[in-house]
Amino acid sequence: MCLLAPSEAVRSGRGRLPVGQARKAPHADQRAQVEDDCVWVERELIPWQTSCALDESEFRSMFDTAGVLKDLATLRTRAYYGGLAAGVRREGWKWLLGCYPAKSTRKDREALLVAKRQEYLAYKRQWQSITPEQQARFAKFRDRRSRIEKDVVRTDRGIEMFADAAGPGLERLHAILLTYSFYNFDLSYCQGMSDLAAPLLLVMEDEVEAFWCFQQLMQRVEANFHKDQNGMHRQLELLQVLSAHFDPELLAYLETKDCSNFYFCFRWLLILYKREFAPQETMRLWEALWSSQDKLLHLFYALAILRQHKHKMMQEEMEFDEVLKFVNGLALHIDCLQTLKDADNMSQMARHYDMS
Repeated sequence: MCLLAPSEAVRSGRGRLPVGQARKAPHADQRAQVEDDCVWVERELIPWQTSCALDESEFRSMFDTAGVLKDLATLRTRAYYGGLAAGVRREGWKWLLGCYPAKSTRKDREALLVAKRQEYLAYKRQWQSITPEQQARFAKFRDRRSRIEKDVVRTDRGIEMFADAAGPGLERLHAILLTYSFYNFDLSYCQGMSDLAAPLLLVMEDEVEAFWCFQQLMQRVEANFHKDQNGMHRQLELLQVLSAHFDPELLAYLETKDCSNFYFCFRWLLILYKREFAPQETMRLWEALWSSQDKLLHLFYALAILRQHKHKMMQEEMEFDEVLKFVNGLALHIDCLQTLKDADNMSQMARHYDMS
């Protein structure tokens, strides 16, 4: 049975009305969205409690007869609160990442994919055409290719698609990353990109579609990989600001241990928690991050993890090295959905705060 405890209703900011004001019962179409075994708390639909994964039938109903998505905001809301079912992800992720124009028809998207396939192959042929003689005089290319090869063979080898060192999975992942370095000459390739590309290839099952999803994702996180690291430093500074607002006790402790730069969160933010969860949980979290209206949700997520474990860190008087070891050791031991709820609560509260 789905039931929201009163404390959670207060914490989420939902379920409260001015004194003396009655809450209206939900409309019939709202009730239809709720599973039969759920109950109403103060007659309000609670998204976290009533949302299950968006399945193929519901996803298909979101399009008109020409294949135009009726309301992208509705898709994002469903993906945020419930995630996408496995059968929806291949198309759903393209929408969440912005690969498709908002009002495109089915035929528009089919034509777009054909054009994007040709564009991808043109980039790929650029590095495929480099001869061994040219490569011998092209140190930057040799270095780039070597770094990609070293990272690819260490990426997600426990997943069947990438288990075979000589198999098509790793070969396609290598091709996506090397082609991206020719698509984006300025950025080229940086360690960690293979972690972001692998789940996309796993879901798309197509090299070209995975590449363009990766390109869209990199548009969002490119600053994480700049050599000056200003993008990462800015995020860590923002994390410090959020900590000062939401948990000054935690920040004060970290300051006494020379940890207030939050460098121990670097891996989390660089690759969007990819190494902290099993693949399905990573996908669920990414769907929420891509769907959220709050561009700082990934930072609230980091703060939510730290708040869950701050008492242990404080009781054991952890120094920076110990905090770093402890944080890295949390991998595969974080409650993905509960932490998302905690992050969402802070995100909702932040809208009423002066964060300057």
